[in-house]
Amino acid sequence: MQIFCTKKKWNGLIKPDAATFDCLTREGDDHLPYWIERKEYIAGMVSQLKTVSKRGQWLAEWIIGERRIRCVKRAALATTDTIPSRLPVILFSHGVGESRHQHSSLCSALASHGYVVAAIEHRDYSACWTYKLAPECVVTSASSIRGGRAGRVEKPMTFLDIGEHDGKRENKTRNQQVHKRVAECVRLFHFLEECDLGLINRCPCCPSTSSSSSSASSSDTTSMFSFSSEESDQMKRRRSRGSRGREGCRLPLHTDSGASRLVLGEEYEWGLFADRLDLTSSVIMGVGLGAATALACCSFTTDFQKAIALDATLRPLGADVYTRVVQPILFLNRPGGAAPEAQAKFEDAESITLMDAEPHTFSDLPLLLRPVLGRRLRLNGATDADQMAETVVRVCAAFLQVDDY
Repeated sequence: MQIFCTKKKWNGLIKPDAATFDCLTREGDDHLPYWIERKEYIAGMVSQLKTVSKRGQWLAEWIIGERRIRCVKRAALATTDTIPSRLPVILFSHGVGESRHQHSSLCSALASHGYVVAAIEHRDYSACWTYKLAPECVVTSASSIRGGRAGRVEKPMTFLDIGEHDGKRENKTRNQQVHKRVAECVRLFHFLEECDLGLINRCPCCPSTSSSSSSASSSDTTSMFSFSSEESDQMKRRRSRGSRGREGCRLPLHTDSGASRLVLGEEYEWGLFADRLDLTSSVIMGVGLGAATALACCSFTTDFQKAIALDATLRPLGADVYTRVVQPILFLNRPGGAAPEAQAKFEDAESITLMDAEPHTFSDLPLLLRPVLGRRLRLNGATDADQMAETVVRVCAAFLQVDDY
């Protein structure tokens, strides 16, 4: 999970300044963290650019691998008199062949409007590369061991290439992936609830993190959490409103015994989020298959009050999803994307098409490989990448900030 939180621009729709999209840098700033610290992610990401030669992939890996992001790693939540005591939450779901890293600029820009953005990395073999921590007896290769909790080792999960011409198999596989993604998003929402309730204990050996006083701060950490089957049955929500499924039945409430067990990320002081998250105004958004995941989540639970679908892929969704979603939805499309008539089936949906958008417009890649190389690789069109990114953020922020949209 990747969490961004800053403290700029709280009221109204304010044009993001240039620094918002200058968050990926190469020169100087050696104290800043790398945009992606693991080379496996970079290799997996570049391999998705199938039109690029091997030499071009090597060049792209070199350019991307040197990028740093302007943020404060594992910083405390900013606290001032102008910041609300509780911050609304956005869950972000990535697309096929991507990872939680590839939309850092969009997530941090939305965070600058006063949101806590949690970007989940799905383990359904749709990520360009990811891993899970398995018990040591499952993976015995010494090369797979990397950090983590004692007794657990990394098990890489590489991208599942379905193929371009097997439409029936693709739809079936994507539908299965969406179901798994929904379960992961709901679990992440429960985890954030536990953070808000103060149930996620920080490592006792870690010193407390002081409150940030800078004009903009962010926290960036990766964590994995798991539930046993018994704990999953016993988990309770303590929010007075409860949570209702689409059938109107009340879900069981959390108990202390059902709190998540952190497998990675214990060093972060999760207690900083206690009583700071406004989960009654939660929003879910995603790109591509992540957009389909967001819509499926809205059909499954009313925990999310709005949804934003960027370049949505609607084919994996079942017909019942269209009738079960009642939350307001914003579709941001590119030419040739999802059919408008399919989007019109949703009860409360607004559709906007960005005429010069490309498949990677909503990711960080156009900002990384700009401007000539980005156009050559069809990462962005004739419109400047900064201008396009600013447009996306302004439209999303306007949708989020209007209560009766």
